[in-house]
Amino acid sequence: SQALPLSRLYQVSLAQPDRPYRFAVIASDNAGNWSQPQELSIVRRAETPRIQGEPVIRANSFGATISFRTNVECMATGFFGSDSAPMRTRFYQNQSRFYYYAEGTSPEPRRDHVLAAIPAKRTSGTSIDYQIDLTTRSGVWPGKNGNIKLEGKARNWHVSTSGRDAEDAGTETNPCHTLQYAADRALPGDVIVLAPGVYGGSTVLTHGGVAGAPIVIRSAEKWGAVLDGLRKVRSPLSLVRAPHEEIRDLELRWYTIIAGIYVFRSPNATVRGCRIWNAFWWQKRPQGRGLFVAYSPEFTAERNMIFKNDGIMYI
Repeated sequence: SQALPLSRLYQVSLAQPDRPYRFAVIASDNAGNWSQPQELSIVRRAETPRIQGEPVIRANSFGATISFRTNVECMATGFFGSDSAPMRTRFYQNQSRFYYYAEGTSPEPRRDHVLAAIPAKRTSGTSIDYQIDLTTRSGVWPGKNGNIKLEGKARNWHVSTSGRDAEDAGTETNPCHTLQYAADRALPGDVIVLAPGVYGGSTVLTHGGVAGAPIVIRSAEKWGAVLDGLRKVRSPLSLVRAPHEEIRDLELRWYTIIAGIYVFRSPNATVRGCRIWNAFWWQKRPQGRGLFVAYSPEFTAERNMIFKNDGIMYI
């Protein structure tokens, strides 16, 4: 605190938006008589979140995804249909030994968003209404509402280490750069093809396919596409509330404590023809399992090679 000359206007610097700062002000006359302190609270409001440009909508007869960018970091929540079913979006947070996931938006605000609307029943040719809300610590703002017609065919998504993540990418001649980018936008019946190469980090799938139209993720060459945990991530590939996913012919390696593939509340998932290993590193015995499956009925694993793990499978 410091004494300032009397003025009708004082300028203060507030470092963080949406956080209350409390001030106490006292004044004195020339004789040194001080007033009682007056307290006030000041909040610097962040910029109101809004969607920049028009969202990119992809649809087929099974569902739709909506991708968009916001002017500031925020959380996006989507609802669709007459019963206001929640859209799926990618989010997770690590706690203790296991992953914990919840419905809703990411606990970490972001500017790039993808929401998926997959109706429980196929409604080809019909339309669904949707509503997107944007949330910051200051409150909730309407983002966008509209109508999507569910029509169109499934497609192939191509991913390559030499590709780029952009809304016009995903073809064989113009592939995506990361599996996460393609998986966020894939719809039931779509096939994601990974070109040979090493893909570092983790991928989390939070929406899936439907009966008769799974989302397939496969390597263009058997074990040619390698999902590498870089000895840092708990699982190179996680399926969370992502039913009817089929994982084929991938190699997964170098993860820490969970598994090569983590499957949670994802019924009818299939892992076929994959090579999953961890081996010794840092002079420690291998950690994790090849597969960790929980609350996922009708899970299928066949013709996989799993070795050098703390355990083959946890169910």
